[in-house]
Order: sequence, then structure tokens, then C-alpha cells
Amino acid sequence: MSDKLIWAAFLVFAWGATADARSTITTFEVPGSVGTWPSGINDSGTITGTWFFEYADAAYPGGFVRASDGTITTFEVDNTNSTGAVAINNAGTVVGTYGYWSQGFLRTADGTVTTFGVAQDRYLVPTALNSASTVVGWYYDSNYLEHGFVRTADGTLTSFDAPGAGTKEYQGTQANSINDHRDIAGYYSNSQGYFRSFVLKANGKFTKFAVPDSPYTMAESINREGDLVGSYRHRDNISHAFLRGPDGTLTTFDVPGATNTYPNAINDKGNIAGSYEFGNNRWKAFIRHPNGTIQTFEPPHTSQTEALAINNSGMITGRSVGHQTDEFGFVRTP
Repeated sequence: MSDKLIWAAFLVFAWGATADARSTITTFEVPGSVGTWPSGINDSGTITGTWFFEYADAAYPGGFVRASDGTITTFEVDNTNSTGAVAINNAGTVVGTYGYWSQGFLRTADGTVTTFGVAQDRYLVPTALNSASTVVGWYYDSNYLEHGFVRTADGTLTSFDAPGAGTKEYQGTQANSINDHRDIAGYYSNSQGYFRSFVLKANGKFTKFAVPDSPYTMAESINREGDLVGSYRHRDNISHAFLRGPDGTLTTFDVPGATNTYPNAINDKGNIAGSYEFGNNRWKAFIRHPNGTIQTFEPPHTSQTEALAINNSGMITGRSVGHQTDEFGFVRTP
């Protein structure tokens, strides 16, 4: 994996975690790939992500779209051999990065590509888009300070910084998710290097928050209702999950038996998809339902499984690593 892109309190004891016996898991690979990493799924079940192909003893990333019937289309932006797809909306528009991760792109369902960037950026990372194709993400400036950005469908790109964000190298603001009300969720590092999360409303109002006594609170995904999920750590460096309601109520949880719990996405019905670590570097995926019950799952014969995205039907996509270290995608249908 060294040659590849690395993307990268409520303990549920009353219900526990149950194995997933009723769903269907379908695995897939981009033909000719040495790794398939899905990262987004829309409500029709169309999946996007990044695949890796070998050339001259190195692995290079390209984008792909997998239709609900299983048909896979690969694509490159500007023939750079360096394209990574991140997310897809219900119109089939894909957002991602290209050019050794220094520029962003939008690719519509008919294959039309629009590229964009930020002046003086060193590393631009689009992270999400909503149904209006408004994109959020973050970038490094020439001093390696991180700034959040929002780009509307007309091409207007606005950068922003969370109040209290640090101003030193590798400090600053990261925007990770946006909903259809244009609420943006993310986190920032302050001058002490601690992480705090925020919600930025369309009217420009910032709300900052942290899990009590946690120096590291990182919001990852927000749904249409304003519920958001993320992870937090105490000084023991163990990751736990949190759910924050639109009224600010915080609920924390772990997958029972997990040494680390990472929620990655929440759909509009409040179902949360993520991954957890247990045992000797073993990873499995989970779904947490709105009533707090947790189901765990993984494709057969795998050692690591990450659930990275969930749609409003409860379909989940992500990646798995087989015992022979091959990496492939999966989609779980409830």
C-alpha cells in the first residue's frame, strides 16, 4: 500500500452488536486493477471511487463509476495518471482530485469534466458535494496552512477559516461534508494543535463544539436533518464515535469490543456507517441504526473492511482487504 494513495458516553451495552445475517454483500473490482477503493454512493446505488493500476513497478490512481447494474466506467482527468474520485450526488456528478492532488474536478453523468483550483494552493482536497453540486473541501496555501472552501455550481469558490483556527504550518480548517441546506461540517486545529469541530450554516454562522474532555473532536459527515457524526479521542489515543443532533445534543458510542471506532457517514434517516478495529489489526464495518442498535459485517475471507459511504436506502459501500492483501470494493444491500 505504500505506492498508493492513503486517504484517508454511550457504550452500546444494552443491545450490543450483532452480526449481519440478512443483508447481501457484493464484492467487485475494476478490471485490471491492483486495488479498488469505493468512496461514495448515491440513492440509485451508483458508486464512485479510485482504482489503482500498475505501470513501471508503481501504482497509479484513476477514477471509476460503477452503475447499479454493475457496469464499471473508468476515467482520467487530463491524462494525468493521477485521478481520485471522492463522492457522487443523485444527479451522477462526481467530485474528486487530479494532478497529484493539486486540483479539483467535477464530472457529470455524461462524462463532462470541469476542473478547478485555488491560487497558490499546494494540495487541494474536495471532500463532498450536495444535490446542487456545491462542493466543499480544504487546501494548503503556500505556507502549508489549511483553509476550508466552498464552491458553488456557478464556479464561485470561497475560502474560509473557522474562528480560533491555528495559523501555523499544518494547522487550520478542514471542511468534510455538506448537506442540501448548505450546512457544512468539519474540524479545525487550534494553536495548541488540538482539534475542534464546527458547523457552518449557509448564513455564515459558525458553531464550534467538542466532546467534553476530548482534545481531538473531528466531524466527518452531516445529513439533511443536521445530524452529524465523527470521532473523538482522549489522551489515551483511542478513537470513539459521536453523534451530534441539530440541537447540539451529543451522544457518544463504541462498537462493543472495539479498540477504535470510526464513523464515516450518516444518511438522512440517521443510519451511520463506519469501521472499527479489534484484535491484532483487524477491521470490520458496522452500521448503527437510529435506535442505537449496531450490526457488524465484512465480506468473506477478509482481514480489513472499511465502510465509507451510505445512501438513503441503507446501501453501504467501502473497501476490503483479502488475506492475500488484494484490495477490492463492496456494496452491502440491506
